Amino acid sequence: MSRKQMIADLKVVSTAL
Repeated sequence: MSRKQMIADLKVVSTAL
């Protein structure tokens, strides 16, 4: 898992929230 991938996932979760 790349850190970029985690950041991208966090961005998606933040948008969903």
